[in-house]
Amino acid sequence: MLIGPQGIEPQTNRIQAIQNIKPPANVSELRSFLGVCNYSRQFIENYSDIARPLTALLKKDCPFVWTDTQQNAMNELKRYLCTAPCLAYPDPQKEFYLDAGFSSHCLSAGLYQRHDQDRRVVAYASKTLLPPECKYSDCEKALLCTVWAIQRFSNYIGAQKVIIETCHQPVTFFNSQRICDGVVTNARIATWLMALQGRNVEARYAQNYKSALGIGLAACQSCSDDTPTVIVQAETPPDLPLTCHRYFEESVCQGMPTAYVDGCSYNHEGILKAGAGVLWLNDRPCPPQHFKLGPQSSQYAEVAAILITLQIASAHNIRDLLICTDSNYARLSFTCHLPNWKQNGFKTANNKPVKHQHLFQICDDLTSKHNMIIYWKKVKGHSKQPGTDKDLNDQTDALAKAGALHGELWSPPTHPPTPNVAAITCSKRT
Repeated sequence: MLIGPQGIEPQTNRIQAIQNIKPPANVSELRSFLGVCNYSRQFIENYSDIARPLTALLKKDCPFVWTDTQQNAMNELKRYLCTAPCLAYPDPQKEFYLDAGFSSHCLSAGLYQRHDQDRRVVAYASKTLLPPECKYSDCEKALLCTVWAIQRFSNYIGAQKVIIETCHQPVTFFNSQRICDGVVTNARIATWLMALQGRNVEARYAQNYKSALGIGLAACQSCSDDTPTVIVQAETPPDLPLTCHRYFEESVCQGMPTAYVDGCSYNHEGILKAGAGVLWLNDRPCPPQHFKLGPQSSQYAEVAAILITLQIASAHNIRDLLICTDSNYARLSFTCHLPNWKQNGFKTANNKPVKHQHLFQICDDLTSKHNMIIYWKKVKGHSKQPGTDKDLNDQTDALAKAGALHGELWSPPTHPPTPNVAAITCSKRT
């Protein structure tokens, strides 16, 4: 390698020698080629993913069969080495920014710095999750990925400040006062936090933020390499599709049709009764609604109230909708877990069927069919702090309780959904 004032770059004569290497005829020649490439791997982005078809031939009991897949991988490695950039040095006077992403069994991260309007990547790395770690929840994986990335890049970061840009709200737990007070009940998370003691870390949560670097690295599902690779310039992130379920943004949701929803379930004279209530802000598009759901759980009632709201919205051609709820179960199910459930055939991480799967599928069909974008706002349940959200949420709670006792009986439509909207929109005001 050549180390100069502009940075680090590969030797030209070495690159020319690699270009002249012919396709290997056996495992020994393949090992020689990969050994030469490994020496310059810090110049190749996503090296482990590109070389995966080649390294697969090195496994025990794997027959050596050279196909177009292996030849294309070899050509890609040669091409990347020919166009290898001059590696830039990290600037100790500038703050570091961290992008971190995770998939079902892979962690990935990128470390970069801002130079005027340019984002210059300093290093990136990826790691395969251990079998027990694959069973972690998405919240725990997000925290694990961030802690691992900071430790992995510790040689670059030193004592500098690290700003974490993330769309995973649990990562903002690093800013929580509970950490300063030492109030962390989860032993696993407490262990991770102890590893970051003494570091200057700030987590910035951006709603609907999509990290092209983190997503691209996490896409390398089978990567087993844990060696960081340094590059100079990050490519312009492509436009990524946004999910139809998004977090509340005041500037975006101002003037949007708004529904307060609630569900309840309790024993009344020894009989389990459940109800759902929907309160539309300013009675737009219809007055308050309440329904009887029969002997169901409170979680069922919360999701049923959302389904009723989506039925009403679709009947009135509402495409952008703000739903306010005090149920973390319902809100996080749609914003965090629903995409994974759909990929896994509506099964949880423990391979168990998702509860109330039928309701979630109908809700998903409605939003997809009518191209709806749902914004979710968390309101505190039974809050003592006065305000508009408290008043409207209390009214919705009263609607749900009234519906459980003497509301109109509601049952979910069949799948695919064929909702009887007329019965919903004509319900009497409480």
